[in-house]
Amino acid sequence: MVALEFKPDPFSPKELQMLSVGDTFPQFKLKATVSNDLDKAFIDIDNQTYKGKWLVVFFYPKDFTFVCPTEIKGFGDLNSQFADRDTQVLAASTDIEVVHLAWRKDHKDLHDLPFPVIADRANRQATAFGTLDVEDSVATRASFRCDRGCLLLFGYHSD
Repeated sequence: MVALEFKPDPFSPKELQMLSVGDTFPQFKLKATVSNDLDKAFIDIDNQTYKGKWLVVFFYPKDFTFVCPTEIKGFGDLNSQFADRDTQVLAASTDIEVVHLAWRKDHKDLHDLPFPVIADRANRQATAFGTLDVEDSVATRASFRCDRGCLLLFGYHSD
């Protein structure tokens, strides 16, 4: 009889653990949508882009859904209060940057978003933060707050 060795699936939901207080913001370099003007719509952002600022990063599942624009607009409405506290807001989903652009142009509440929307098309950030729904390959709803040194101070996950 041969003994079988159990190896956990690294992408099993049981294996993905959300980052928590005291963890470090994962390294990244990704495209983000920042404007409705095609010539200025996309930028590359990484860990150095907002160095020295507090960060609020929130993940949402998909563009062109009914609940997500309400959440995103809510962060947009509060953006000046975050900015007053030297905080950069970043949104992220697993959609690609051109889909983010199309949604911004299509949805009236998203036309003038004051913060970047990250395109995590390879699911690296959602995986690193522990917010990836591996069956659907989309980010789940989660929010994180980081200090100026990229140390996580707050993490919240919801359905």
